[in-house]
Amino acid sequence: MTQPITGPDIDRVVAAFYARVRVHPDLGPVFNGRIAPEAWPAHEDKISRFWRNVLLQERNYHGFPMRTHLMTPEVKAPLFTDWLSLFDQVLKAELAPELAEGWSAIAHRIGRGMRIGVEDRDADKNAVPKLF
Repeated sequence: MTQPITGPDIDRVVAAFYARVRVHPDLGPVFNGRIAPEAWPAHEDKISRFWRNVLLQERNYHGFPMRTHLMTPEVKAPLFTDWLSLFDQVLKAELAPELAEGWSAIAHRIGRGMRIGVEDRDADKNAVPKLF
């Protein structure tokens, strides 16, 4: 039986993920352009608190992730494919398969919502709406 996810698991995944993000050819420039080297620990702490809120219901994250992504013009919809792929790689490397799969499903659900929001932000406002 797999043990439940813990706060230290979340912190480890977040740290490993952002270590890879910083050197990723597409994600790195976006993140490194917005987060100064000395600000990475604070960013990772904030994201760990986000995931602890989602996965452990700790309620110690206060932020608006959708608004943050929408206000960052460098974030484009196709980047979410890279983001989720990289996140899945880290989950598989850091966690038991059942935990990785469960967290991945949640991340993909959140990622879809973020991608849709960014696509809408970038859509031609005079275009015919997409119905499906």
